[in-house]
Amino acid sequence: MAYYFAYGSNLSGSEMDKWCCDYKLVSVVKLVDYKLDFTRFSKNRQCGVADIVKSSNTVVWGVVYDIGEDEFISLDKKEGVASGAYKRIEVDVINVNEKTLTAQTYCVMNKQNFIKPSKEYLSIIIESSKKQNFPKYYINSLEKTETL
Repeated sequence: MAYYFAYGSNLSGSEMDKWCCDYKLVSVVKLVDYKLDFTRFSKNRQCGVADIVKSSNTVVWGVVYDIGEDEFISLDKKEGVASGAYKRIEVDVINVNEKTLTAQTYCVMNKQNFIKPSKEYLSIIIESSKKQNFPKYYINSLEKTETL
């Protein structure tokens, strides 16, 4: 088992259920000096999809799941690793007890300027963020994101 940091649609348990049969929510966490952006157009979703981009003095909130290697193989397929859409990277995240956890996550390979997400896609992220009790300022910033 290994840690996986989710920050986009995979914050949703129902989204994770589609791809992973063996995962456990570990903790709400923050990724420091990154921002959430929408830098890739998804043909599947027909909109911009979430990415993390290095950015000083900013934070991306998410969750860490404990998953097995089979789940990473499944997520690699979902995220289009083989086609070069996303790559898997290692990041250090901080949990609510200020403990640092090392986790794997995905970031867009060929980043573009902001691409509007659909209302439906963004609502998955917003609703999941509310369920996980992310800070209000973070949820407010998600709600202000321009959509299609």
